[in-house]
Amino acid sequence: MKAWKLLVVAAGAVTLVGCGNMFKKATPVAEPEPEPVVYVRPIPKPVVQIHDFRASKPGRGGLTDAHISFSNVSDQTFQFVMFKTTAYSAEGKIINAKKTNRPDTWLRVAGPFRPFSSAGEHKWDKIWSNKKATCFEVEGVEIIYMNGANEFYNESRLGEILDPSLNNSCRPSLAQQQ
Repeated sequence: MKAWKLLVVAAGAVTLVGCGNMFKKATPVAEPEPEPVVYVRPIPKPVVQIHDFRASKPGRGGLTDAHISFSNVSDQTFQFVMFKTTAYSAEGKIINAKKTNRPDTWLRVAGPFRPFSSAGEHKWDKIWSNKKATCFEVEGVEIIYMNGANEFYNESRLGEILDPSLNNSCRPSLAQQQ
């Protein structure tokens, strides 16, 4: 009869020794990868870049035009680009659109706008009818792709697509009002 020996290793692990291959060395078991607690969706890269926008000086009858220049900075073709805008007087009062008599106006331009290219400057005639109209703010941008998909940039995302040198506020500051 063979004697079994019990060998205690200093780290506290127990190893059995004896009887040839009767006891095989345990293979290490890989720890399972922990599952993520929260999935964080990556923030999409901007697809449009607005380089400039301005209102023209009011012309005959106080009619004011809108001008916007932008680029497609994505790898897809745009079918339409629509800009949600609101015009203001120098005193910071909202000016309603001539056609709809609403404070916000959607300016739409049809493409196609090719990937990674400038769309140039676009002009919308006689949008506001008020001699005091001085500027407008872009409040949102909707992109409609050739496949019908769309993407909307609301006010919280406009900083991603507006040229950093642009001022998107027509309302006078408190210091200017005093």
